[in-house]
Amino acid sequence: MSSLRTDNKGALSEALSWLLPVALFIAFHSDIIISTTKTFTHDSLIWFGIPYTFYDGLFRLQPPLWNPFPNGGQPFFYLWGMQNLYDPLSLIGFSIGAITGSDILDMCQRIYMFRIVFAALGVGVLVREITSSRMCSCFALTTSLFSSFALASLRQNGLLYSFMLTPWILFVALRFFKTSSRVYLVPLALLVGMNFSNYTVAYSLLYFAIILVYFAISAPIRFFDFVKKLRIIDFILFISISIAMASPFLSLYFEKENIVPIVRTMANEEVKMNFEGDFDSVSHSKYSTKGTLRDFIGLIFPSYALDSHFNENLASESFLYVGVAAIFLALVAVAFDKSPFTRCSLFSVICISLIFLGTATPAYRLVHAVFLPIRFARHMHLLGSFITFTIIVLASIGLKYLITAHHVYREEGARTGTASFILTTCAITLVSMSNFIELFSQNRTYANASLIILFATFIYS
Repeated sequence: MSSLRTDNKGALSEALSWLLPVALFIAFHSDIIISTTKTFTHDSLIWFGIPYTFYDGLFRLQPPLWNPFPNGGQPFFYLWGMQNLYDPLSLIGFSIGAITGSDILDMCQRIYMFRIVFAALGVGVLVREITSSRMCSCFALTTSLFSSFALASLRQNGLLYSFMLTPWILFVALRFFKTSSRVYLVPLALLVGMNFSNYTVAYSLLYFAIILVYFAISAPIRFFDFVKKLRIIDFILFISISIAMASPFLSLYFEKENIVPIVRTMANEEVKMNFEGDFDSVSHSKYSTKGTLRDFIGLIFPSYALDSHFNENLASESFLYVGVAAIFLALVAVAFDKSPFTRCSLFSVICISLIFLGTATPAYRLVHAVFLPIRFARHMHLLGSFITFTIIVLASIGLKYLITAHHVYREEGARTGTASFILTTCAITLVSMSNFIELFSQNRTYANASLIILFATFIYS
């Protein structure tokens, strides 16, 4: 009976440790989610016509298959695969909006905010699987919600759309790799197929390819043994489900000669897509953006990157920022942890960062030549979400290392230990800085104020 009470208490405390940062995130954005007194800007308004047409058709009980507005009217079905319009979050959000009588703008904003929460929860779940630590998963969730990982996507929607399902796919794939159970195969196929419900899928495909290349090189025997165990029926089932879910996006390729992409309509000129021309013409186009070295300075000093973008246009819209705590813990993982997850994360973040810089490094040209899906991606700065995500995973592993070291010191009867002291000092320092650093110029100390929760959770754990 006592063990059952202990398990219940542990489950409740873990649920609360996840609920608290989510509740704080919603509270910070109550003027968007609850009162709807504020609206998004930039991408969310520029592309608002697409979700409006989709949801308006559903409200009128008419299939949203035709868009009457651009070019005298053109098929709308292929645009379903542009903003995740037909995924469960979208349809559930629409159903709630229809019941509560929300207008389409408010409904779209709420759906988008809960997409951020969904992606952050995926990061927390993945870290929980990797580290088996409540503290580390809470850290990952909190950092995801209150860093540029989430907040920069309020302006640049592609940062979220290109990434949203990535942690969930990695979590289910990891479970499938560990168990080889078909129980995980169907959800994995559904997630991979839904990942094609947005035109930015090439970025996540590139990320997965880098991970596969790492394990094929670092552990070839185990990797190919796993591949050999896969049954033909499993492979056919996986491909069939994925293609069915991805059909709106895949139809875009076959219809590409019969439609006029939105970007060409806006530009009022011919804009070559990356798969239509040679590398130099498309990679140097003004419609092909990339990250800069200044973006990496923003990982610790967000105001520098913000000023560089808005005032000098010398930094991209990725707005990388995870804070000193995450950078410190990621360095701890790289320096001391020897697990395959750490080595894979380090390899991935280096590769993604080089490609993120676009034509500034040879990596982009190489990837453009050997990885054909990347030719459907024009904005390398959208890889910023994958950079911050990987740093958060590394930071969580570093936190796990420090916690483990602290417990070892304590069990051996030694003093508290250097690990615990460093972690506590780092948390206190960052909390004291929370009143002096702002991520965006809205008088809200989003990122660092959240570390109060982190510090409280550390003490509770």
